[in-house]
Amino acid sequence: MTHRTLVLAAAAVAALSFAACSKHDDKPNGPSIDSSTQTPNAGPAANVASAVDKTQDATAGAVGAVAAATPTNAQGFVDAAAMGDMYEIKAAQIAETRSTSPAVKAFAAMMIHDHGKTTAGLKAFLAKNTALKAPTDLDQRRTGLLDNLKSAQDKDFDRTYLDQQVAAHGEMLSLMKGFADHGDNADLQAMASKTAPTVQAHLDKAKALQGGADQGAKDNKQMMKDEKKAEKAAT
Repeated sequence: MTHRTLVLAAAAVAALSFAACSKHDDKPNGPSIDSSTQTPNAGPAANVASAVDKTQDATAGAVGAVAAATPTNAQGFVDAAAMGDMYEIKAAQIAETRSTSPAVKAFAAMMIHDHGKTTAGLKAFLAKNTALKAPTDLDQRRTGLLDNLKSAQDKDFDRTYLDQQVAAHGEMLSLMKGFADHGDNADLQAMASKTAPTVQAHLDKAKALQGGADQGAKDNKQMMKDEKKAEKAAT
């Protein structure tokens, strides 16, 4: 990795951290509320918040793409793989609850199943290699992604989830392929090589669903235009 790439990645991390901190600092004091159970507000303020969340997600994706290509040591791979699995499962659990699309719900169920299997495989490896430890909590970047997913308006939820999934699986694919080629642990290299095709299938499915979400949004806009024309013609 070049020095310029590292500098860009560091700048992106700093920008994302600042945005996330600013967002959390703006919350009023008082009892905490689980945003996963709340109905997001509509209106200009909600639209502004949605735009900020999308920017944060895009920045997080760019940072992740750079970071995923860097681990060539066993501990770095374990950290990234375990973190990716945790994020995927938590995001899918939110999607199972909030999505109104049967296809998106089915994709989320597949994420829980498949990433549960890779988590179990990694735990089995770690049980025999006790010098390596997996993280138990999500990092700030992925916590921010989940926060943005929880706060997405209902009409934007599926698109937000799928956009995050495309970025996350692109990152995970880079991790698996990169470590399979350049890793320093043969067992983990084999695990990465075996997992890569599944991650590729997830990425392909997420992109296909993402395309459907785009078309659905276009259809909804056209339907609204047609309804307005019909109302105007009737008056």
